[in-house]
Amino acid sequence: MVSRGKKPKIVLIDDHPKVLTTASQIMKDEFEIVATVGNGEAGFDAVSMLKPDIVVIDIGMPGENGFETARRMKEYFCTTRIVFLTVTEDVEYACTARDMGGSYVVKRRLRTDLTIAAREAMRGNLFFSPILPV
Repeated sequence: MVSRGKKPKIVLIDDHPKVLTTASQIMKDEFEIVATVGNGEAGFDAVSMLKPDIVVIDIGMPGENGFETARRMKEYFCTTRIVFLTVTEDVEYACTARDMGGSYVVKRRLRTDLTIAAREAMRGNLFFSPILPV
């Protein structure tokens, strides 16, 4: 999705470097990755400075988790769209993401769902990866 020749800006936040690398590779053709960081505090700072269109944030990080960081971001950067990323396939997590106005992508579907979720976020829509029954 490219509008007026400009790619939407994204900040990626995950405590696993391999996930950051994979997500960057998947998204680089359609989106401008302006920062990749490994924790919520650094992510909050990056979003504060860079004002991205979208933040992709891991829910399960040590320290301040993705939900906590996203709540703070929503207080200060209400126009930044949020895509939550997680290994946890849980309806309650998905509902929390929805209630916060964020999409929900499970990591096992990273390659198929992340770009779709980001495109939908740019359109003002939410996207949810299918969750396996427990």
